[in-house]
Amino acid sequence: MTKKLYYDDPYKINFTEKIISKKNIEGKHVLVLAETYFYPTSGGQMHDYGTINGIPVIDVIEENDEILHVTQKEAPGDIAECVINWKRRFDFMQQHSGQHILSESISKVLGFDTVSSHLGEDFSTIDINSSGLTPKDFAVIEEYVNGIIYRNLEIKIHYVHDTEVNKYPLRKAPKFSGLLRIIEVTDFDYSACGGTHVRYTGEIGVIKIRKSERIKGNLTRLEFLCGYRALSDYQWKNYILNDLAGIFTTSERELPDKVRKLIEENKNLNKQSDIYKNRLLEIEISSIMEEAMTENNYKIVKKIFRNRSMNDIRFIAQKIIEANGYLVLFGNIGNTSNVILARSMDIPVNMVQLFNSIAPMIEAKGGGKSDFVQAGLQNPEKLDDALMFILRNTEI
Repeated sequence: MTKKLYYDDPYKINFTEKIISKKNIEGKHVLVLAETYFYPTSGGQMHDYGTINGIPVIDVIEENDEILHVTQKEAPGDIAECVINWKRRFDFMQQHSGQHILSESISKVLGFDTVSSHLGEDFSTIDINSSGLTPKDFAVIEEYVNGIIYRNLEIKIHYVHDTEVNKYPLRKAPKFSGLLRIIEVTDFDYSACGGTHVRYTGEIGVIKIRKSERIKGNLTRLEFLCGYRALSDYQWKNYILNDLAGIFTTSERELPDKVRKLIEENKNLNKQSDIYKNRLLEIEISSIMEEAMTENNYKIVKKIFRNRSMNDIRFIAQKIIEANGYLVLFGNIGNTSNVILARSMDIPVNMVQLFNSIAPMIEAKGGGKSDFVQAGLQNPEKLDDALMFILRNTEI
């Protein structure tokens, strides 16, 4: 059994300890110490990083009352000189203590309970038994929870047997029996917990709710940040706001209205642009139809475009075959090359069969119906030959 010193002193990040065993588990180098301050992944909180004898510790696992320290390579010696990554350790201390205060604040103010929590690498979440929170709820909770932080309440650790746990007003019933570890935010929150925590709420700095989403079970998931994570989030968002305010020559508070106005203006311009574009396409369609070759009272349109939008070419083809008596053979050569074969409803020709007759020649893959086929191709150099092959070998 490894003695778990992190339960009582999470601020200890340098220590020396005896190595009691070295293992190789599934190709991983594993050390077991008599005592350790390295925290293993547990209870929704991720493990510590650090070094043992200068070798990086990449994972910490609790297994059968032992703490397994997974190192990048085999660590030398029988004595472990250990250094815990303080930045990561303190970050998770801020997140975990913040989660306790946030959960209890939501319970006290809104009456919703926390069903589960997760402390991630970049952000943390809690799932509450609510169908959704409003922006007003966010504002109320953030003001309340940060008010608790600024009171700089002491965070205490109590050990109590499960038979005596009723002396503490726990936020939720403990999952384990026997000796329990209770984390108390003085006179505010009591929770059974095996994680690492700060000593005073002021060390959390600030709690910020970033967003919420509905999840299965009629629950709401809240994403939140504490401490340095919240500061980092504010810094990049403030940079973006200042940058955009400079681009739009306005204040940060006026940005939303400015952007909405720009979007609306852009929609109107796009509508106007579409009108003019369609008029130009109609002129182009008329010109293409006038150039059609006549064969047995049917008109054949053969044309190869260069770097045209496939939406435009498809639109042109569809408009032409709305009229009776047209066979359309279109190609497009560009970064991606394509072919369109289409016919009016009164022409008794299967365009799929025509496509299959030229597909190997132009290395084309695609599909469609008997009246309209579209495909991409890999050999545009043979495109004109392929369309000419259709003209020479198709009986209408």
